[in-house]
Amino acid sequence: MVPFVHARAQRDRRADEAEAQVERLGALGDEFMVDPELAARLRDDTKRRYELVYKEGCKTMGPLTPSEIEEKAIVEARMMETTAAIECPIGYGREEAKTDQEIVKRFARVPKSRMTKLELALEAQSIARLAAYDNTPAIRAHSRIIGLQLRQGAAKFTGKGWTSADQEELDRLEALYPLPPPDPDNSILQLIGAWRRR
Repeated sequence: MVPFVHARAQRDRRADEAEAQVERLGALGDEFMVDPELAARLRDDTKRRYELVYKEGCKTMGPLTPSEIEEKAIVEARMMETTAAIECPIGYGREEAKTDQEIVKRFARVPKSRMTKLELALEAQSIARLAAYDNTPAIRAHSRIIGLQLRQGAAKFTGKGWTSADQEELDRLEALYPLPPPDPDNSILQLIGAWRRR
């Protein structure tokens, strides 16, 4: 027989987990607390954009309607504006980002109506911090470097799609923003590294 578990008890356990995550982020203190209104706006826009992008790429749901295409453009522009208003402190790096990624992943499939105020605030802060982190010059450069490295690797097999301008850009970015050692938890980056060494 499966024991009966009251929904309230499940909710309380999730609240306890949220409080535990807050404690894990306590080392940052007030150094990286995003304005709650900005964070909530960015969380809602991020989730709405995901819904629109998912529909756009889903054969059974897409394509987007003209109004949805317009909405997507408006949401993306607003996300860029909101993210630009958040300054990422020097003390926030890869390890802190991994913690926030865990928080976002934990709440990704939990309906907003079932989340506590603490959970909603925690999720919004994590999404906002990650957006600000991804928008720093170094992380933007790292994303571009990885994209170029993938294209370079593909060109080795196809013999096309790689130009001298691409190589110059890659060399310049790698000199200015060298990639850190691959995260052992990120199999994709490990694969890219192995691919380039071939």
